[in-house]
Amino acid sequence: DIPKSFDHSELLRSIEKELEYPSEIFLQHYKRNYTPVYPPSWMMMEIITFGTLSIMFENLKPSDEKNRLCDSFQLTKKHLVSWLHCFSFIRNKCAHHARLVYAKINFAPALPQKKSRQFLAEADQVENDSLYAVLCCVQKMMTTCNSSSSFKEKLINLTDEFPNIDFHQLGFTPNWKKEAIWSWLKIQQQKELPSQAIIKFTTNCKVLYTVCIAFLLLIFTVSFQICNHFIPF
Repeated sequence: DIPKSFDHSELLRSIEKELEYPSEIFLQHYKRNYTPVYPPSWMMMEIITFGTLSIMFENLKPSDEKNRLCDSFQLTKKHLVSWLHCFSFIRNKCAHHARLVYAKINFAPALPQKKSRQFLAEADQVENDSLYAVLCCVQKMMTTCNSSSSFKEKLINLTDEFPNIDFHQLGFTPNWKKEAIWSWLKIQQQKELPSQAIIKFTTNCKVLYTVCIAFLLLIFTVSFQICNHFIPF
């Protein structure tokens, strides 16, 4: 779960506890060969939770680096923070193989209200606590973090494969496939398909893991900025 507030001293204590009997090989190596209590930031990013990381970013002091990071996604601090919390929630659902279809989104992403920042033509019809809103935010991030990602293609193929799902209940708008974030890539249909059972299994797994990968890409983008502000060296 996402922590309710950020406690810097508690974070340092958790890192110290992890270093007492480290399970990760790179931490074992660090403990054997180096004297500083706290390892480099890239190591610490491996052992803190996604929820803690999102809270850390939220509590970063105002800086040019933080502003540039938000600007790179064409988002305000408020929106980016809410997206990070949402992605952490979604990642945890995926990690525990929990159901996303028809599930309640406890940490809904804030969607831009200004026309200049909106990235959906049907933005006025999108409920921010819907699964569709979350998927739109993930795809928006992917266009910045990894423009060659196949997340969009896999999602569209998945919705085509299961037409009996009530996508309206999931928040999908009537013309969602015509949105710029979904329509620019021509979807290539597979010529040969394995058995229907394998399709259902692999396609669902790919979508769940792609959501996790999207968040991981974002984590690597922000991690070094975070540690420069919070971790003493």
